[in-house]
Amino acid sequence: MEKITNYDSYEFNSAPLAVKLFSMNATTIEFVKWCFENKKIRVVGFREALIDLRFKHFSQNDAEFFKSKYFTIKGDADRTADRCLVLEALVLQCLHYDMKDFFLTVFNKERHLDMRLHAIRGYTEYVSESEIIPLITIV
Repeated sequence: MEKITNYDSYEFNSAPLAVKLFSMNATTIEFVKWCFENKKIRVVGFREALIDLRFKHFSQNDAEFFKSKYFTIKGDADRTADRCLVLEALVLQCLHYDMKDFFLTVFNKERHLDMRLHAIRGYTEYVSESEIIPLITIV
């Protein structure tokens, strides 16, 4: 496999995710962070990398990065799907970090039911059942 060094080239943008990760010598998490930072969210392989985040181990810095990026992902239905994938990854991989306030904020701000349910799933790790019941009755 040949490394691609020009990340703005058509060759890089159209390459599969595995080639991108090899060329950048990066992990999936680093690639997704790079895409967010460089506003390259429409590049081939980005959505695949977002889906793959659910199975990766997040460091505290990674969790903080995605928490801060979560509320800046705005736009059409595609961006809503991206935001949902980020939330799923945070719920599945970052419960050992203190994210109680983040999940409650997401629950209160989200309009989409599936995303509210993901947020409440994360929030339940930090609070008792008696604190969850009032929130569930609202949904």
